[in-house]
Amino acid sequence: MKYILFVAVFLIINVQFSFAQGRVDGFYKGKGNIELAIGGGVEFASHYFAGTDKISLSREIYYSSLTVASGITDCFDIYLNIPYVMIGNESSI
Repeated sequence: MKYILFVAVFLIINVQFSFAQGRVDGFYKGKGNIELAIGGGVEFASHYFAGTDKISLSREIYYSSLTVASGITDCFDIYLNIPYVMIGNESSI
């Protein structure tokens, strides 16, 4: 029990005093800087596998996303990602 408590306290203290690069792209944006990224793609497939059997199922998938990153402080960024997916006649944000 003492060992678990020691490890927990060590990890909490260590995390509070550690510094690292930004989690998404390795860099912080910096206060007041904004980054905008637009992405997307399409997937056409005519055969899928159900277990080890190849089945004849076709579908088209279209997807896109809008990502905005902003530096709140020099060491704190906020990210907003809005994805859009359309599979056949079904679509959703």
